[in-house]
Order: sequence, then structure tokens, then C-alpha cells
Amino acid sequence: MKIELETRPCLVTFSNKKQSKGTFMGLFQHSHTHGDSLIAGGFKAGTVAYPIAVVEINGKMQEVRISQIEFLDVAKSEVSE
Repeated sequence: MKIELETRPCLVTFSNKKQSKGTFMGLFQHSHTHGDSLIAGGFKAGTVAYPIAVVEINGKMQEVRISQIEFLDVAKSEVSE
């Protein structure tokens, strides 16, 4: 069986402003459940879900926020701000 995955070069910016070059592997959804708040009148039990990106940096897979990624295969003049 052969599985092919189209990847893209990217630059990941971490919260400490450190940047690392990596390989974008894809977008996925992180999801987890939580119980009721212990505080009276607090939030009810439910599910939290949000998109994440998976990137390979120095041979290790990492989950990062999608806003932390800048693709390197796009010319700067093509990017609209």
C-alpha cells in the first residue's frame, strides 16, 4: 500500500517569538469534553473543539495553532494583508 501526502514548507512562530522552519502536514480538529463548572451558575458540561495544524519540525510532529503558520511556498507579493 502506498500513501501519498502533499506537504508544504512553512515557518512556525511560537509564543516566545522563536521561529522554526517546518513541514505542514495538514489541518485537523482538536476536541475534548468537560464537565459542569463547580461554581454555582457556571458553565454546563459540553465539548470544546477547534482547528489545529500538524507540522513536522526537526523530525518531530507538533500541534500548533493555525495562526502560527506562514507558508513559504507563496510569494510575498501574492499574499493579501
